[in-house]
Amino acid sequence: MEIVLHALNGVLTIMLMIAVGFYLELRGWFSEESVALISRLVNYVCLPTYMLTNILGQFKHDQLITLSHGLIVPVISMLAG
Repeated sequence: MEIVLHALNGVLTIMLMIAVGFYLELRGWFSEESVALISRLVNYVCLPTYMLTNILGQFKHDQLITLSHGLIVPVISMLAG
């Protein structure tokens, strides 16, 4: 159950950041160019770094080996993005 709560915490954090970004964009804080820049920055730098940090900080070597067959889909989706 603790793992599920930790995963939900990560997802909710990302959703909150997205909501704040949409709100600020609706209020006119960003130009079209800055919206595209922020989107690329989040997708290509922040999210992969966040995911890698969580994987390295939360899992031990044996756990990663055991769960490695389930990592195929996230790795493929990150590479496709």
